[in-house]
Amino acid sequence: EELQGRLEDVERAKRDLDSVSEQQGELRAMLEENAERAESLKCAVAGAAAGGLFSLPLFLASDFDILSLGSCVASSALFALTYRYAVTNDVANTQLKQGVVLAFGLTRGLAVVGDGGSGNGDGARPIGEVLGSALTYQNFAHCAQSLLLFAFVSAALELGFRRGALKLFGRGG
Repeated sequence: EELQGRLEDVERAKRDLDSVSEQQGELRAMLEENAERAESLKCAVAGAAAGGLFSLPLFLASDFDILSLGSCVASSALFALTYRYAVTNDVANTQLKQGVVLAFGLTRGLAVVGDGGSGNGDGARPIGEVLGSALTYQNFAHCAQSLLLFAFVSAALELGFRRGALKLFGRGG
């Protein structure tokens, strides 16, 4: 009977140990997830700061409004988050990095090319009129500024990655 009792104690201790090991695994996963969130937040803040630094001179020197400055800061933060995840698996791939910059830059830059002209009310305009309104100096300048903005932010992020101040996703965050 005593031997049977001790055997039950050993089995109970084994179950308790398994439960503790499972809890440790869950806790470790939560800590890793929170560390990744903190790294994502650091990248977003760094991207927003870099975007703000890039855009501030434009804001001060032109008719750039506060909403445009806020748009640059917010889109830079979102770019930084996307960039962190996009380049994680292929850190040496410069085409990937340039592609992310180009995608964000063109999307933001070409967003101003819309239905800014006269039409028949249903949005249908002749192609020549659309191209004429799209190929203006103002639209070109906005597109170039957007490309430069994200290139500047990516350079700031790359500097942070190289110096260890920022970490790519899954790299010991």
